[in-house]
Amino acid sequence: MLLFTRQSWGSSTTYEAAGNETFNSANVVVDGPEVETPTTWTFGECGKPGEYIQLPIGYMLASLKTVVRTFGYHGPTFVHEWAHLRWGLRDEYPVPGMKRFYHSDGVVTAVKCGKHMRGSHVDYHTKGDCDINQMTGLPTQTCYFKPHGTPGVKASLMFYHNVTGVFLC
Repeated sequence: MLLFTRQSWGSSTTYEAAGNETFNSANVVVDGPEVETPTTWTFGECGKPGEYIQLPIGYMLASLKTVVRTFGYHGPTFVHEWAHLRWGLRDEYPVPGMKRFYHSDGVVTAVKCGKHMRGSHVDYHTKGDCDINQMTGLPTQTCYFKPHGTPGVKASLMFYHNVTGVFLC
């Protein structure tokens, strides 16, 4: 695995000079303001490996408390992204543009992997309760499912990797 940083970061005795490798051939790059979250760039269909993992500078420099609160621990986050990169696995939660909730037996249910995973519906902007669309009976587009670690419940690492009880199968 190759990990490249920007030249502007300067040199250090702990860094090794790149041989024939280039920034463009790296598996993991620490760069950007292009993305705010760790992201794996994939352009193929499910099952096709990705191009590279991009770890934003802000993510790498943030305090551990901030990173854990926002993304979860570094280890599960990196393994989640590595699974995108190496095996072309896809997220098992809704991404922008996808439906986030549906009706199941008259109950509003979040799209999620982990049927028994408990959580709350939270408005992205207010961090409070979600508004309900009167036409659909579903939470509005600014609402998301915020999972809570549920003792004894297992879920895939490709679901929300920052809760307890996740594994890579």
